[in-house]
Amino acid sequence: MASTQDVSDHEVVLELAVDQEATHIMDRGYPKYEHLEQWVKNKIRFVIRVKENSRLKILTTRDIPVRATRIRLDADVQLPDRDVVVRLVEFEDEQNRRYRVVTNRWDVSAQDIAQMYRNRWLIELFFKWIKQHLRLVHVYGYTEASICNQLYLALIAYAVCLIVKLEQQASQSIWKLLQLIRIYADAPWKKWMAAVNRKPSRSSKGRQKKKGRRPQVPKKSQKPKKVISPKLG
Repeated sequence: MASTQDVSDHEVVLELAVDQEATHIMDRGYPKYEHLEQWVKNKIRFVIRVKENSRLKILTTRDIPVRATRIRLDADVQLPDRDVVVRLVEFEDEQNRRYRVVTNRWDVSAQDIAQMYRNRWLIELFFKWIKQHLRLVHVYGYTEASICNQLYLALIAYAVCLIVKLEQQASQSIWKLLQLIRIYADAPWKKWMAAVNRKPSRSSKGRQKKKGRRPQVPKKSQKPKKVISPKLG
């Protein structure tokens, strides 16, 4: 499902979050309280960040394990003006920035809930990579089928590069392997493998001083000439 920039996230989120076998990780722009209520009713699992000023009523709190040094709160809360109970987990990152997420998963620890949300950023970085390197900045069609096909082709290209990197134990990055695939697409496999295993012709050691040469002395700036104004009268 795709939407244009004129459609807000929360307008289409109910059509996107439908898989009962998955856990849907979302940022603050997606949820509304009526969405959370509907997902709890339909057993759609989620981990969603909420705003700092969310009016959540704390019902019960849980003890935080000693090893969970980043967890600040693990509690059951009630949604505002609704008879719906969800789980609230507050945690901090390495820069001491605090996050508040709600979930309907009680079968995992608070640390796992926090890690689920943190892994969302890795997914963001992955899609940023494929948009930059696999030409997803511009779409070739605006129908649902054309956009899905373009996404599938980009994911297949990434998967092929990753498989080649793992099987050949290549030291190059996936981006470098993708560049070589584009260059040697019509060449025999041996040539591509030779390019992958080719050692750098030279190693850069940075700018170095040449021996036996005196350093240049900067020229002294000339002093401005003194101008004498004629006296009047």
